Amino acid sequence: MGKKSIMRMLLTLSISQICYIFIVIVIFGAGTLFLTETGIILSPQVISESVENITGKAVNGVLEAKDIPAYIEYAQLSNDGNYITGTIQDKELIEEVYKEGQVTHLQFMNGTKYECVNGLSEKWILGYKSGTSQFSNDFLRNVFPSADLTVVLSFFVTVVIGFFIILKWHRNQLRKELNKIISIRETILNDDEQISGVSSTLKEINDILIVLNEMEKAVKDSTKKQLKQAQLLEDGIQALTHDIQTPATVVSGNLELLEETEITGKQKEYLNDAQDGIKRISEYVEELKNLVKMEHLKTDYISLGEEYVNELISLANQIASLKIYLL
Repeated sequence: MGKKSIMRMLLTLSISQICYIFIVIVIFGAGTLFLTETGIILSPQVISESVENITGKAVNGVLEAKDIPAYIEYAQLSNDGNYITGTIQDKELIEEVYKEGQVTHLQFMNGTKYECVNGLSEKWILGYKSGTSQFSNDFLRNVFPSADLTVVLSFFVTVVIGFFIILKWHRNQLRKELNKIISIRETILNDDEQISGVSSTLKEINDILIVLNEMEKAVKDSTKKQLKQAQLLEDGIQALTHDIQTPATVVSGNLELLEETEITGKQKEYLNDAQDGIKRISEYVEELKNLVKMEHLKTDYISLGEEYVNELISLANQIASLKIYLL
């Protein structure tokens, strides 16, 4: 199975979101239709039909308060306009509707229409939502005055939450692939054991992982080679210091024996020079041993310095002169 690109992943994200919107639209559409058919949501048409039925009863003088559903406000008045009973308690509103015959209070998706109906022996003021659906349940209607607005807001909230979940899922998938790059980088930096067979389902990231795997192998091979060279250098220096220390010890012992014999003043001078040279050789050997301990893993070049080289040359000349003199 081929690797997919990041562009394809983004395309999948877009298609997922489009499909999600389509599914949400279908679910909300079917749900709204079901709630409307079962009477849980009352459409403006149903409310208008109910108002017409109540108006007909009021005109014929057979309307009673119990015939008016809870989603329609009302006020019962005498023919001279005196308040008898009802759910509308606003006197100014009642007087306004009584005089005008019809009043509309406009609100966003929640306008209420009030109209006065003349009966045979009384008047009725009816108030109802003329432009929006309502819930038939009293509690839902009081909490959510507009069923249409409630459905629209619920739809958008569902879409936003779904988009967030889909986006987060794709982000986690991308982060999971990117973490593979980070893991190899930390492996290279920390000199951990080699991670083999790391791959990604995304083509671009997989190409990076291939390069990093090759780089990881190269770095570890180079590190092993440097460690091996450092070990060879350490072994060589230890052998060299041992080879120098052994004859230096022998020469030092012979010089001590020579010092106990009868020698001239000039020979005494040469002897002191030789002992001083042997002492400095021992000091150099110890310094070299300490240097190996401190620079165990370093392979940098060491600068001896001109003074140090001149001391070695002078020491060599003194030993050569002494050997020639003794012979």
